[in-house]
Amino acid sequence: EGSQELCPPHRLARAAYGAMAFTRQGRAARRLSVQFEDRTVSKAYWAFVEGRVRPDEGTWTDTLYKVHGVAQSRVVPADHPGAKRAVLHYRVLVVNDRGTWLEIDLETGRTHQIRVQAASRGHPVAGDTQYGAATAFGPECEDARARAIPLHAPQLGFRHPMPPHPV
Repeated sequence: EGSQELCPPHRLARAAYGAMAFTRQGRAARRLSVQFEDRTVSKAYWAFVEGRVRPDEGTWTDTLYKVHGVAQSRVVPADHPGAKRAVLHYRVLVVNDRGTWLEIDLETGRTHQIRVQAASRGHPVAGDTQYGAATAFGPECEDARARAIPLHAPQLGFRHPMPPHPV
């Protein structure tokens, strides 16, 4: 219980970067994990996607299937075995001749959710060749999974997992 090893109660996709929560105690990690499981943690992301996203704000709702044995998901019909509902809310921040910067609030947290939902609408995250991006981003890398993509988690919101100590 009193271990000083850092425990991450959640994860980011390998290609994403940004805010992560770590705990020093297993009990705190478990309590924080419950918040993630109960979907009471707010997660905000910024993503630069190809093309012009319209309308300027909205909600994308799909059913996703995590392909077993492969780090990939895909949009499938709702009655597909193993399909899970995926919901995100987006707002256009900036549009330029290379694409659109989105601010995204995840309602659910599925494997590669932002990447697959954006790509399924013709707006893959720039540089994300795994989901069909044509626009290069960052330095070349032999392993496509190690390539950086413009998907950033600037903020996490959660309740502190440990009660305050009495004075």
